[in-house]
Amino acid sequence: MLDETLAERYSEALYQMAREAGEAGQQFRELQKIVELFADHRELRHALKSPAISRDVKKNIIRHLAEGRVQPRTLHFLYLVVDKGRELYLPAILRLYERKLHSDEGIVEAKVEVAFPLDSTMEDQIRAHLAELTGKKVQMEVRVRPELIGGAVITVGDRLFDGSVRTHLEKMRERLAQA
Repeated sequence: MLDETLAERYSEALYQMAREAGEAGQQFRELQKIVELFADHRELRHALKSPAISRDVKKNIIRHLAEGRVQPRTLHFLYLVVDKGRELYLPAILRLYERKLHSDEGIVEAKVEVAFPLDSTMEDQIRAHLAELTGKKVQMEVRVRPELIGGAVITVGDRLFDGSVRTHLEKMRERLAQA
């Protein structure tokens, strides 16, 4: 398991530099492209993770893929990550960077789990309700989980709202068993 505090330090340093330059959003998109590129290509991912491949070779791969396509700050940050042997931290660094960016932009992330697919009207209603509750813009991720039977389980930050039929049935069963 990766040390989240280490990823936090790297994401914080990169975020502060990008924010001071007024390019926090652009920086996120560039880092996201690089992380997705490695995630989508097995050979690249293997090369980045492999201790058998030297840091110089890894940096040459990154230079070949990213030079001219990203800001020098992004390229140098990636070199630093490789020099320190922290390549495996890139997805966590990206995730933590995104949280900082969203926090500064007044965006809250919500995970909505439902038993069946929602139409756009229902998604908009849920988003509007969550925005009203939080006072922030809501970026929503919707997942379909048929085992919920009905209702929804919504996670906003560290708050959980469980209105699923499955949970209500489990609670009812517990009360009946106690009676």
